[in-house]
Amino acid sequence: IKAVCSDSKNNVFIHNYPVNSYYSRGKELKLVKSKNQELGECNNETVDLNCVIVLKTLTFVVNPTDIEQIFDQHKLKLPKIKQIQFNNPSAILGSEGLFEILYIPPKYYNMGFQIGDWCIPLENDNFGTWSTFTTVKDIKSLLKIKPVNVNNDYGTPIVSSNLDIYSCSILSVNSLAAYTLLNEIVKEWNDDLEQDYIVINLPNSQMGKLLLQMAKYKGIKSIAVLSDKEISSEEDISSILFKYGATYVISESKCKSKHFLETELPKTLGQHGRVRLALDAISGESTYHLANMLSENGKIVTYGASSPLPSQMPTDKLIFDNCQHIGFWMTREQKQNPSLKVNVLKKILPLFEKGILKMPTDNIQEIVWDYANRDDTIFLRELKKNIDAKKKVLVRIKH
Repeated sequence: IKAVCSDSKNNVFIHNYPVNSYYSRGKELKLVKSKNQELGECNNETVDLNCVIVLKTLTFVVNPTDIEQIFDQHKLKLPKIKQIQFNNPSAILGSEGLFEILYIPPKYYNMGFQIGDWCIPLENDNFGTWSTFTTVKDIKSLLKIKPVNVNNDYGTPIVSSNLDIYSCSILSVNSLAAYTLLNEIVKEWNDDLEQDYIVINLPNSQMGKLLLQMAKYKGIKSIAVLSDKEISSEEDISSILFKYGATYVISESKCKSKHFLETELPKTLGQHGRVRLALDAISGESTYHLANMLSENGKIVTYGASSPLPSQMPTDKLIFDNCQHIGFWMTREQKQNPSLKVNVLKKILPLFEKGILKMPTDNIQEIVWDYANRDDTIFLRELKKNIDAKKKVLVRIKH
């Protein structure tokens, strides 16, 4: 049993939990026991298999927030690893991943869970998904994604033609944030016969593509602001964004232009159009230019900070147009509303299953963690290389 960990000195390493004995009969787990501690338990306590659900990790995802947590940018107190004593406080990383149930206590049989089911974690804090196996004590901390008898190339079941292993793996972070941004900041859309618009930057990201799809589903038109580099690239990113539901795609330079703001944008919006929400994933100067596109009483939400510069806001928008600048952090939203995650996922899962929403998987870099046959340092080196390249990484674990 292995886990990718980080300590208070920003070190990232793999810890190996040596397994002494592992017995299984078919799919029913009989005993999981390690040399110094039982699986998933602390301080050498004994595990009662009637009290824990044993999970096999199929995949886990590397999100920007995971990297920020390594350097404590979010100032979260992550759950510490208590099974072993390190020189520095340490924690298993990761908040998003897909698991298969290896063992479930009989008391949960009548709750719709069974061995072989796929599930995703519902815990709002760091779950510790970057591990080969894990356990949970409460079935309510998992959301079941029911498998069907269809196999993909990896011999694992898929939920439907629209929700494969990749979609399930990356379902619970960006989808949740995109839905919350569109439904909680502005409560009522397209009222009084008005046509509402959103404007977003970083639209080619997974988050951006989810926002475009969800906006289209709600009848909201969208303006996607691409960087000049992306506009001029050989890849036709604009066509990709139109496929995901963008109404208009413009360059960052155009967004800054006085002619666009005073002439083209009003003409595009027409008599009844209004930009009610700007969604800023970059911060810095980009905040300023997105906010300039807001209509009266509009709101701009900064939910990311890829720019090292502080957010800038046009004063006239604040004073004369009564616009608001709001900061958004999904972790805080979930702490304030513990049921938010499960409620939102239950709403959006049917939309993915019906194909109304499609999980953007085109920018994902897959890494295979063959922990039994390859040196862990090779895996860590590959992981770091892709993280440094700012790629969205999905790790598939080979068992």
